[in-house]
Amino acid sequence: MQILGFKQIKDVDQELAAQGIQKQNREDLQIHDYETTLLLEVKGIKNFPSDDDALAVQKYVVLRMREWESVKIQGLTIINHQRHIPPLERDNALPFRQEILDVAKEQQIGLLTTWDLHRLARNFVQNKWNHKQIKDLFYQVGRINILPIHYEFIGTIERFIESKGILGIKIEASSLRLGDRIAFELPVIFEEQKCESLEFEKNLIEVAEAGMLVGTKTHLTKKDVRIGMHVYRVIYNKIEE
Repeated sequence: MQILGFKQIKDVDQELAAQGIQKQNREDLQIHDYETTLLLEVKGIKNFPSDDDALAVQKYVVLRMREWESVKIQGLTIINHQRHIPPLERDNALPFRQEILDVAKEQQIGLLTTWDLHRLARNFVQNKWNHKQIKDLFYQVGRINILPIHYEFIGTIERFIESKGILGIKIEASSLRLGDRIAFELPVIFEEQKCESLEFEKNLIEVAEAGMLVGTKTHLTKKDVRIGMHVYRVIYNKIEE
């Protein structure tokens, strides 16, 4: 969590040990950076999380509310599901049952997989994101979407002409301008590049609007590109610290 810019992190077990208190059944970590304290419970399991695995952090939230006499406390469960399977071979799309997601939203609990956390940390470093762009993700409820706030969805890849290094992007939302910085969501990382060309129906253009299928040059290779891959516009005014 320190890699992602959080500073006031407490390891509860270490804190209790330093006080000479035997290990208790409490949350694993606390983050005190902001007005709302975040309690983290981390679990490694063989298969998929049960209700108890995913929602256990809520009982610690209730205990801390009573102890600290505060309601500004929120829970986050981080699950290392299918831990004996290589990360890219796991079911990372649907690790939580819908019933768990529904209850998590009702109880204001965030759910995150260790694979999501790995991707977030790796992209944070590689793409030089700043803390402000990702800090609010950890206070979402239900399944957390690791998309940083300065990424705006614009469309999906519909075709790839490998010989020319040209991607066909279907613009589905917002718009894309020549010179914009864009990001492609690969299985592990978000690959960023500058939009250095835009073509629509064999004509060079400067702005692509929703509904258009446009071509743009890319440094991505065939092994990187997948049809249906999401494309985002990087919004510079949300990058500054």
